[in-house]
Amino acid sequence: MDRSPAGREIRRIQGDAAGIEARGAEMETLGAEMRESAALLRSIVDGARGKGYSIEDLKDDVGDLHVDLGRAGERYEPSGRVLRHYGRTLGEVQPTIDDVVEACDELWARYTAARDAHADAAARPPAPDATPEQLSAGEEAVAGLRSDRERAYDAWLVEATRYDAPYDTWDAAYETALSGLEDANERGVSDSFWDDALPVIEAISTVLAVAGVVLAVLAIVVGAPLFLLLGAIVGIAALATTIWKVARGRGGAFDIAMAVVGIIPFGRLAKLGQLADGWSGAGRFLSGFGSDMVGLTALREVRAWQGFVDVMRGPVVNSAGNLTQSRGILQRMGAFADDMSALRYTGPSGWAARITGGTSGSIAEGLSEAYARSGAAVTNRVDGALRGTVLDGVQHGGSGVDAALNVVDSIGKPLYGAYELGGQAFDALTDPVDRWSSELAAR
Repeated sequence: MDRSPAGREIRRIQGDAAGIEARGAEMETLGAEMRESAALLRSIVDGARGKGYSIEDLKDDVGDLHVDLGRAGERYEPSGRVLRHYGRTLGEVQPTIDDVVEACDELWARYTAARDAHADAAARPPAPDATPEQLSAGEEAVAGLRSDRERAYDAWLVEATRYDAPYDTWDAAYETALSGLEDANERGVSDSFWDDALPVIEAISTVLAVAGVVLAVLAIVVGAPLFLLLGAIVGIAALATTIWKVARGRGGAFDIAMAVVGIIPFGRLAKLGQLADGWSGAGRFLSGFGSDMVGLTALREVRAWQGFVDVMRGPVVNSAGNLTQSRGILQRMGAFADDMSALRYTGPSGWAARITGGTSGSIAEGLSEAYARSGAAVTNRVDGALRGTVLDGVQHGGSGVDAALNVVDSIGKPLYGAYELGGQAFDALTDPVDRWSSELAAR
């Protein structure tokens, strides 16, 4: 369908006019009651209303509440007023617009039928053996169909012309309401710099959430320690932005709890038994827990691993400088060191080992296989070389509890993060472009 003479799309104006008007009246009344209540509270705080212990306690409880309540009233009352006027105007123009749209739809259908009939007749070639009389009759028929088309369009145009006046009335009311709401907000509740910055902070939080999921996946598949470190940094930054958003009224304790869960190294909890060793065990546990939380454990493992391989390549000598191993043991130790130097955080089965074994999963798997090929002399040397380092205990593998907690770290938390991002993306896609207009239309 063509546009109206003023160039507007001919369509119905959505919205529950009566509902909008009623909602506006409720807001207007509520705003007035807020301002009256604020005035009463202020008079109590100023000491103009009553005396006694109860009044004094009320003063302490009220504090500056009357200020915020008064501002809310100054915002609600004019907002309700403009909504009420808008709803009334909408109710006045909707019936006319609906009638015009219905008539235009019907007349446009007639016009398109007449247009198509004329186009078919004009495109149909005359018969080769047609007489002059027949040719003249055909031309008259085509001209008649052209006249029918023009009359049908003129009839539609007359009805379409009726659309612009009520639409202009509605459009003016809409702009007045929109301007009034904006003005009421500016005069009522003014946002601070950080309130205005909240949308940016929320966008940063979303970016951090995406980065956290991506880095968690890369840490599993690629296994480079750098990804673990970056993932920990991103998790801590996401926690900081979440705390800030909650402090500014966006979100609650659950959001903070989930952000905290995102940086907790659950795999380290399987080593709580270290606390039974007293202060030294507690120190080792807390040091490891903190290192896992900020992503340093993997980097320390790389450094410790290189030092361990170097130790395994060197012979052990006594105080006199004599070797304490036979040539065969030295050869097995050298072979063991060669196997260890080939271990990386990557590999065909590295990702599976990291899921169940944590950051050192691939190393533990390689050590276990190398243990099976070595004798006691070599494995004793390995235990001594790893004792007290960040790799201490890796050579002994882990229990089912270790594996379960590492799966939570490696898969559980990233999957939950991806689920949250999917929900946010769905909300963003379903969010109306003009939220205020859509809310009005829904009333």
